[in-house]
Amino acid sequence: MSRLPRFDLPDLRLVAALAREGSLGKAAASLPLALSAASSRLRLLEQRLGLALFRRGAQGMAPTPAGRLFIEHALRLQRGAEEAQQAMDLLAHAGRIALRVHANVTGAGSVLPDLLGRFLADWPMVDLELHEGSSQEAMDAVLQGRAELAVIDGHYAHAALSLLPFRRDRLVLALPPGHEWAGRESVAFAELAEAALVLPPAGSSLRHFLERMAAILQVPLRVRAEAMGFGTLGRLVAAGVGVCILPEGAEPQLPPGTTLRPLADAWAVRELMLAVRQDAVLSAPAAQLLRFLAAG
Repeated sequence: MSRLPRFDLPDLRLVAALAREGSLGKAAASLPLALSAASSRLRLLEQRLGLALFRRGAQGMAPTPAGRLFIEHALRLQRGAEEAQQAMDLLAHAGRIALRVHANVTGAGSVLPDLLGRFLADWPMVDLELHEGSSQEAMDAVLQGRAELAVIDGHYAHAALSLLPFRRDRLVLALPPGHEWAGRESVAFAELAEAALVLPPAGSSLRHFLERMAAILQVPLRVRAEAMGFGTLGRLVAAGVGVCILPEGAEPQLPPGTTLRPLADAWAVRELMLAVRQDAVLSAPAAQLLRFLAAG
């Protein structure tokens, strides 16, 4: 069973001031605090901890090994307390808070809307802007400060971004009712060479990925129709225009009767990533959203 801390925030402030000033008198003056009160607080803290944190000498006060360790934790706890206070001040005085999220077509069209709905239910003061585009566009939005975070394909990366795993996405083949492949367990990508395809438009992250794999495997793609949105693609499939490669999470948007069969190729399982700037100082709601999405 964990024990309660034997110190409080004023103790942490005093220790941090002592580490900074090297003198009890200067540390007390910087807080400000009476010298006798500062001396008493330090003495009681060391008694409660059962450790000497500072050595007293003619040249001032120097931390002991235990003191150096405590200072490291004290500074971190102080920063955490200040950030918590700033976050509460923001919520208390800012009114409505806008969050900007950019996502590729796969992220925006599958699990992300449901997760964002659950998050917004817990954060009634937050207004959300969700922008759908390619992974490159979503990544650029974060890099340029137009979005706090983005959902991108795991094949994209940038030195200025931090990436966290979000979801594993399996590509499946959407088939119209009665299609000859409907009774199969899976379909290999190479078998699509002669099939009429319904795909997202050129420039989308999914289309870019499929064209890259087609070039590597030397599989020609015969695109019969292009459309934005998984629901529209699904209706074209249901109308018999062709077959379509989609993320498995898009199934709820497809019309009844559409049959899904997984692609048999190992590369058809892809990683979706959460992207934020490495040097970004996220607002409290943005940081909470990042943790919420990363936790899945």
